[in-house]
Amino acid sequence: MEKQILEILLEVKNDLTGVQQGLAEVKNDLTGVQRGLAEVKNDLTGVQQGLAEVRNELTGVQQGLTEVRDDLSEVRNDLTGVQQGLTDVRKELTEVQKDLKDAKTDIHVIKETVNRIEISQREDVIGILKANKKKTDFEADYMNNRLTEMDKRIYNLEKNAQN
Repeated sequence: MEKQILEILLEVKNDLTGVQQGLAEVKNDLTGVQRGLAEVKNDLTGVQQGLAEVRNELTGVQQGLTEVRDDLSEVRNDLTGVQQGLTDVRKELTEVQKDLKDAKTDIHVIKETVNRIEISQREDVIGILKANKKKTDFEADYMNNRLTEMDKRIYNLEKNAQN
């Protein structure tokens, strides 16, 4: 029995040695895990710093996008103004085209009138010349008649003066 107890104690001692060795290995493993966790912690710290930098860059990008949006808004406003201006120009061009059509029509009417005047002008000049000739002939006849009458009076006065 002593022998059995000794054997059991030896076995327990061997088991304890195995447990101690196992615990030493666990301790080594835990140390390795702790080192690994420290490395993970360092990596996480680096990731956090990287995320902070990304956040800062994203903030800058957001500010840039805000500026781009503002610029696009200004461009839209400018384009709206340009479109309104083009609409006004189109309206004015339409009015100018209408005015040009009216002017062309007026010029055509004026040309027709000038042509009629040119044609009738010859006839009018001829008519005026004929009327002037009649008047001149009438005045010449009148003057001739007066001269003849005066001649007769002078002849009668000379005759009376001689008698």
